[in-house]
Amino acid sequence: MPENDQGQFDPLAGLHRQWAGLIIITSLAWLGAYVSLRSWWGAGPAARWLALSAPVMLYLLASLRRLLPHNQRVGEGRLLNRLGVGNLMSVLRGVLLAWLAGWVLSPLPVGWMAWLPGALYTLAALIDLVDGYAARRTNQATRLGELLDMQLDGLGVLVAALLTVNYRQVPAWYLLVALARYLFLAGIALRKRLGLPVYELPERASRRPFAGFQMGFLAVVLWPLFTPPATHWAAALFAAPFLIGFGYDWLLVSGSIGPAGQPNLRRPSRFAGPGEAYAQWVKVQMAHWISPLLRGALVASLGTALTFRTIGFPNLPARQPILWPVNGTSSVALGLAVMGAMLLAFGVTTRLGALLILFSSGLLTRGLPLAWPDYVAITCAVTLFYLGSGSSATWKAEESLLYRRLGETYHPKEAR
Repeated sequence: MPENDQGQFDPLAGLHRQWAGLIIITSLAWLGAYVSLRSWWGAGPAARWLALSAPVMLYLLASLRRLLPHNQRVGEGRLLNRLGVGNLMSVLRGVLLAWLAGWVLSPLPVGWMAWLPGALYTLAALIDLVDGYAARRTNQATRLGELLDMQLDGLGVLVAALLTVNYRQVPAWYLLVALARYLFLAGIALRKRLGLPVYELPERASRRPFAGFQMGFLAVVLWPLFTPPATHWAAALFAAPFLIGFGYDWLLVSGSIGPAGQPNLRRPSRFAGPGEAYAQWVKVQMAHWISPLLRGALVASLGTALTFRTIGFPNLPARQPILWPVNGTSSVALGLAVMGAMLLAFGVTTRLGALLILFSSGLLTRGLPLAWPDYVAITCAVTLFYLGSGSSATWKAEESLLYRRLGETYHPKEAR
């Protein structure tokens, strides 16, 4: 075991040895991936992948080394001598994101390789769901893990957004979503440099699920299943609440407004009173009748869209019926639509119902222009996905998954 000058065990030296071992393992895996891509994809595209993924790999390993002194359990000062399974899973997630970055300047591959970018990002997102749980189960939840996780969250969204823009799956302005965190941190640093006050950002229950929604959306549109214009419209709907949330947080840290429900003691603002009152009003109205109305509008617009696709769209001769005769895609889309409509009608896991209808709409509009029922259905589905079930829902099983981490106890009041 590595020891310091006094003959005592030095945990930081042990961590540095583990870090060196990770360099060897990740480098061998990276070169192995390059050799495989060269045989599948060709020498030119594989070399471009290697050149683009290399800086991200270096960034990951450099960040990990810089964070090693933070390998301490939260609330403790003792440095742990091992990274732990949770942190190792986070490193694996970072490697997958580095590999994903290798596709950023390449066109969408053809054939089965078109599924690789989506598969990599989906796997990275799934690891993000369980790495913290693994760390808590093994009693190795550390500050290093928290910091590394935040860096990978931002990096993952940035890389995936660049890819989806490159593949024309989302409009170029969607990069604002990827840059929002970096612009937010840069703004805070600038205020500190200018000697302006920076206030503590209060907890907000919706912050974590909203970020998760972006990751989920990016994972879906990276799969070669859905196409514009449906993905462009969905991108606008998913991005709007996320960007508004960042704008609201900026008003909080800059002192323009106080936390909702509390008097603004920082400085007078014309936004504080009306904005906080409006936020509370929206919550009340949502709980009582906005969500039920959205469920009804979603089912009605879905029924209209399916009817038009069965008999043809009036006044749109280019839109021929595509649900009849039935084929594999339309069968899957119709099945998803029926299941989603049933969940919405009975108020059971309404977010899941909205998600199923989104998938159905995406399959039915693949490569086609949108008609007005499509716009209404997609808008209602995404809005319901964000707002939730409302007080009239009979079963809200998805709430606990959104507002708690795996292994934690869910308290409904925390989601308010």
